[in-house]
Amino acid sequence: MDTKPPRPGDKCECAECSGRLMVYCTRLNIIANRRIRYLCCNTCKHRPERNIWVLPLEYAPPRPAY
Repeated sequence: MDTKPPRPGDKCECAECSGRLMVYCTRLNIIANRRIRYLCCNTCKHRPERNIWVLPLEYAPPRPAY
């Protein structure tokens, strides 16, 4: 049975934690035309087993300008 991969905003997998998953690192792969996002909990810093989220650049929102 295939489960859904984790996404930002999902509840942390740790039983004692009440945190949510967030993107802690983003990489661009221009050659493959993909944005790769890595997830971790905002409270306990736990990283799920499948903590990678790959998006085609055309569907990935742009990074905020600073």
